[in-house]
Amino acid sequence: MMRLIQMVLLLTGLLMVAAPGACTRKDDRGKPEAEKRTRTIGGWLTFAAVIWMITEGLRSF
Repeated sequence: MMRLIQMVLLLTGLLMVAAPGACTRKDDRGKPEAEKRTRTIGGWLTFAAVIWMITEGLRSF
């Protein structure tokens, strides 16, 4: 179950980084500051998912 949550977190973050316009609220689409905020949040989600996966791997040793 945890692996599923990690993968969803990772894929959501990557989508937000790759296509911020698709993840931005409808009324804010096209605004550079809104897309930058979405891209930043996506970066943090991706970073959190990767760190979580690394710590899970280290914990299994």
